[in-house]
Amino acid sequence: MLGSLVFGDRFSIINRFIFLLVTAASVSACIYSDANSLHPNLRSMTVPLLSDGYVITRNRHFVIPIASNIYIPMPKSGIQMEEDAEAVENKSKKLMEVQTTAFAAHFAHVRSGKIQMSVEEALRFAKEQQMNFLLYAHVREWQDMGLLKKGECKQETVVVETPREISATQTLTACDWNFANPMDKAGLSIWMYEVNSRQLVDVITVDSTSGALTFLGDTPLSLLKRPLSKLAQTYSAQ
Repeated sequence: MLGSLVFGDRFSIINRFIFLLVTAASVSACIYSDANSLHPNLRSMTVPLLSDGYVITRNRHFVIPIASNIYIPMPKSGIQMEEDAEAVENKSKKLMEVQTTAFAAHFAHVRSGKIQMSVEEALRFAKEQQMNFLLYAHVREWQDMGLLKKGECKQETVVVETPREISATQTLTACDWNFANPMDKAGLSIWMYEVNSRQLVDVITVDSTSGALTFLGDTPLSLLKRPLSKLAQTYSAQ
């Protein structure tokens, strides 16, 4: 009888412990839930490291009128990669388009730029166009990774025979390919200005990372679509 009571007490303690763990996890999920659109710090509800996830941090907590005029320029600074200037500008333009699409879903008047601008140029233009708010993005991290990474390349000159038995030399290039970390990452700092006063009213950071089970087809731009949409929702309080 005594053994059975001891076993029952232990079982009860284990149940209580499990209940406390589940309760703590539920509270944590509520704090960082995607559904809580008014919380200044937002996390996606994903399994860590397995699926794409993001974290949004806002310096201040407020909403703006739905009828606000919002200007989103193409930033000058940002994406750094081993590509020519035209390719970098094209990606900067696509980043601006992702931002514009996200905010246009919640606000009536969202305008995007056509050329790259500095913050000063963007503020001046936004004021001329009677905009209320300026959103200026700065890229902090931009990793567009593939499963294979090109390593050292070597060139070798070989002699080949043509169909007419005339010898000719050709230079062949051979490169080593190594497996790389395929996880893409994107990190933004977004500055929100009130145009008339030129005051910096909010500083936002957005960080998004591929998951181990969802990295195929990911790009830094695709990773930013969900968090930017959620960010726009926090400003509209919808």
